[in-house]
Amino acid sequence: MTEKDDHRPLLARRELIAGAGLLAGVAASAAASTPAAAAAGSAADGPVSEASPIITTIASPRLPGFVYRHAFMFDFSAEGSASNRAWGGSGVYTANATSLLWASVEIPAGALIRDIEWYVRNNSGATVTAINRLWAAGTGTLGTGLGDTAIPAGPSIAAVRTVTTSTVWGPHPTGTKLALGLRTPTDASVQINGVRVGFSHGAGEVASLMTPVKAYDTRDGDGKFGKGETRQIALPASAGPAGITGVFVNVSALDGQPKGRLKIWPNGFAEPGAVTLYYDDRPTGAYVFVPTPPTRLLNVKATRPTHVSINVVSWVG
Repeated sequence: MTEKDDHRPLLARRELIAGAGLLAGVAASAAASTPAAAAAGSAADGPVSEASPIITTIASPRLPGFVYRHAFMFDFSAEGSASNRAWGGSGVYTANATSLLWASVEIPAGALIRDIEWYVRNNSGATVTAINRLWAAGTGTLGTGLGDTAIPAGPSIAAVRTVTTSTVWGPHPTGTKLALGLRTPTDASVQINGVRVGFSHGAGEVASLMTPVKAYDTRDGDGKFGKGETRQIALPASAGPAGITGVFVNVSALDGQPKGRLKIWPNGFAEPGAVTLYYDDRPTGAYVFVPTPPTRLLNVKATRPTHVSINVVSWVG
């Protein structure tokens, strides 16, 4: 493949070709992507546009600090063995027999489930209810709800958003998934176009604290570290929400002896070979990242006597 070929429009997600409406769209796209047209708009030595060809969406604006996951129409499968999923022009519905259509969304580690936005064409003439449930490994039921979504009737695809309550945000244990279901009549009057789930405090989210939070200071009463001493410290609740996977800290060695080495690592793990901070008899400090276990306990070791101050400046979800 040549460099020029890399910039030609491609027909992505060919598995979406289902039904006459989609086939017509693919044919139109292919007609517009002739070799002459592609060559004219994608010179190998010219700039590459970073703009999306998609210019409209009914999805709500992104919220600051949120990470989003999506399930789209062909991620949904029929629950009943007698039902088949069918394409209806605006989304999918169940043919042959009335059944729930289900899709699932992964919950990022430590994340909180904050909102769920359904995209549905409901031309049935009555409100339908989409259900939002949690599944946990080892259970056969979907007993924990996040607030169902009432989707009013209307002639076109609508975005309907449910804001979850803090009592069910999480974080949820490993082995938990979000299950999304909607019953669709066989007459295609209700069609699922997709779902968007908004998370906070997860998926690598980084949050800077407005004011650094003191995690530990030997001058508050514990006194200097002894030679080769290891201490265990617990991160306070104000240093970050439950489920964080790491913290950025400002660590300082004060009034220490020369040629000292300080190490900080998550409790429950082997002592690392890498040194966090080298220090001497002058105040020495650095900003470092420390992985954080679910217990929020950290080990701190000093090879030579010194005072140690640790302040959290930001955390990672």
